[in-house]
Amino acid sequence: MKRVFNTLKEENTIKHKSMMQIDPFISALDPIQLTLNDKITCQIRLAEKIDLPVLVDLEQRGYAGYIAWDLEDFERDWHRNPQLLYLVIEKKDQSRDEKSIIGMVTGRCLLKNTHISQLVIDPTWQSQGLGSYLLKIWLQVSRELGKQSVTLEVRESNTRAQKVYYQQGFVLENKKPFYYEDNGESALFLRCHL
Repeated sequence: MKRVFNTLKEENTIKHKSMMQIDPFISALDPIQLTLNDKITCQIRLAEKIDLPVLVDLEQRGYAGYIAWDLEDFERDWHRNPQLLYLVIEKKDQSRDEKSIIGMVTGRCLLKNTHISQLVIDPTWQSQGLGSYLLKIWLQVSRELGKQSVTLEVRESNTRAQKVYYQQGFVLENKKPFYYEDNGESALFLRCHL
């Protein structure tokens, strides 16, 4: 029985170094109000292991059916990568007292930089500045962690996301031909110096 309790306790504790370091910063963030509905607020928080299936579903909706990482990939990363960094944006509907995840930014901390693997906003909640807000928080978190830059790859055809990245100070560093397996599309490798 003690072994089962310890396993459950271990599952719910943050074991990721970077996430533990930024927990006070993230916990101190104020909620933001959505412009389209004054009864809905959004809060950024650290992801938990229980959120992983939701992240897969969010990824599928945000990438129009394409799954870059399945649940097994997320779970493997969660258990084996002590430098992972997963943030989610959760909406809270005041009138119904309901919460749900509507966005995420995932990645990892490297020696001198952080790398964003995915930045996804649920299509229903796009065009309200949530992606820009998540990116801005990631940049602040990277500074808090003492990193020199942030890197990411973006599809060459995703000009909407590129616009957001360029507005936040990212610059094109190189192009990776045939990067995406689903259609062979090239990726643009971007970097933001902090």
